[in-house]
Amino acid sequence: MEYPEQRTGFAHPDLLPWVTRERPRLTVAALTLLKAFFEAGCPFQGLTPYGSFEAWSDLIRSALVWVGEPDPCEGRREIEATSNPEYEDLAALLHAWYACYDTKAATLHRVVQDIGLYAEHAQGKPGNDWNDLQDALRALDERSEGKTLNTRAIGKRFRTMAGRVIEGKRLARAGTYKRALEWQIQLTPAG
Repeated sequence: MEYPEQRTGFAHPDLLPWVTRERPRLTVAALTLLKAFFEAGCPFQGLTPYGSFEAWSDLIRSALVWVGEPDPCEGRREIEATSNPEYEDLAALLHAWYACYDTKAATLHRVVQDIGLYAEHAQGKPGNDWNDLQDALRALDERSEGKTLNTRAIGKRFRTMAGRVIEGKRLARAGTYKRALEWQIQLTPAG
């Protein structure tokens, strides 16, 4: 929400006093959950480890998922998606680029040429993956105004976005072709 500090309607508006009062009951519930998880043999939950918090992820997070609670890390992903304006732009780019090129490398000049060849330009047609790639690139080119794409401006944005992983994909430099940078989608181990 735009102003989280103004949020109301919490189940426990005075959280710290409530936790202090309920601490014995909450402690027993947490220990009971962990005991049951250990007695079941700590069954693997198929969760990707959470970097630098592997022990917490293997025990607490896995135990919560095992009893049917939602993965605590999913809330973090939702917050990141809504709080970082570049997240949506990068997610759209990764999805569209991968749909058009898979993991093959291409220069931005080549991408613009391919969009000209393969995007549906007729009015009333639903478009295709190339149209989605064109839209994703336009979102990165603040001055495009729906006209030609400025590959220099997009290239600058690519350099700031390179390496960031979203849904198992990341944008990466892949070398050069005729002195122009080539870009590609790399799949991460989680992808």
